Amino acid sequence: MLTAHQISKSYQLNTILDEVSFNVNAGERVGLIGPNGCGKTTLLRILTGEETPDSGHASFTPSNLRVGYLSQGFIPPPELTISDLIKTATGDPEIFEARLGELAIKLAEN
Repeated sequence: MLTAHQISKSYQLNTILDEVSFNVNAGERVGLIGPNGCGKTTLLRILTGEETPDSGHASFTPSNLRVGYLSQGFIPPPELTISDLIKTATGDPEIFEARLGELAIKLAEN
């Protein structure tokens, strides 16, 4: 379970998050949507530990639970192909493709 408890974050005088609280239970799927500048990326960075909230906290049960986050600002080196990027991140692209297929089936079953 992921629990966010009264997370607040400001940049100078601009409050981005104001006492945000929620739970995500095991097996639940959630989406984070909202207009540009409303704090979606800031919240995700706090949940992954890339940023520290001004107040509040996030906790994970079990404590070794991992949060995956792909930054929206990722710019790969221009000389790399998609295949090169996949190989760098995952190794063999065929194994990666097979694993993605397995995960898609599992997601569809729930």
